[in-house]
Amino acid sequence: MRAYFPKAVATVGGLVLTAGFLASAPASATSSGQQTSAQEQQAKACRDYAKSYTKAKGKKNSGTATTGRRCADIQIKTGTDRLVQVCLKPSSGGLDCRGFKQTRAGVWKNLATNVADGTKFYFNFASKAYSKGKWAA
Repeated sequence: MRAYFPKAVATVGGLVLTAGFLASAPASATSSGQQTSAQEQQAKACRDYAKSYTKAKGKKNSGTATTGRRCADIQIKTGTDRLVQVCLKPSSGGLDCRGFKQTRAGVWKNLATNVADGTKFYFNFASKAYSKGKWAA
């Protein structure tokens, strides 16, 4: 059973974020009838409640966001091909920027795996061009 709560909208550092909150999500099966792995099921369920982003032209970094309990990974789906990295701000301090990864327009890309709930992060784009898409974390 899914429980969906109203969306929240925030604008941070030139990035518009919208968020819906999920209480639980169902598992799914592949079209061949075989069960997908638990990790794949979680990633798909996480993307069901993805948030939109819009990055203004002239900016490289997104605003800071926080991971939730429904997702173990940080994923992004850009509207155009982009080089993107995710930078984690762990509660222990410091900054952990992962390497840049090439995204393809309209295709989900996993930028970080097994990220602790409540971890703050931001996206760093190689280009200052306008960018629009979705993210899940």
